Amino acid sequence: MMEAKHVLVQMNGAGFEPDVVDYINLLSGYAHTGKMADACDVLKDMRKRGFETSANCCTVLFQALCKVDRMGEAMSVFAEMERYGCEVDIVTYTELISGFCKSWKIVKCYSLLDDMLKKGLVPSQAFIKGL
Repeated sequence: MMEAKHVLVQMNGAGFEPDVVDYINLLSGYAHTGKMADACDVLKDMRKRGFETSANCCTVLFQALCKVDRMGEAMSVFAEMERYGCEVDIVTYTELISGFCKSWKIVKCYSLLDDMLKKGLVPSQAFIKGL
């Protein structure tokens, strides 16, 4: 992962601006290797450079955080998404609800499901069966 980060630094130094795909790949690499602080730093760097935070970026973080049962941090990313006006979609809610289900936080699952429905997001039949 250090090499990937180094490549981005070299690109900047050579006058080439990394694009959102470069950042998402780096963020994903950090997240899936458990380096969540580094993943969050990449997300902050993206914002600093003017890239919009997409639901895709945050879902990468959600998946990794939920996988290691760090649901409080996942909720922080969720709140940050809403604060920055990032569209929260069905995939985002699915990741959060699934993570809380695995943690046996059923009341939180119902709260998120209710919030999702109020926003007009309808879960798929497969999602409901998975709960």
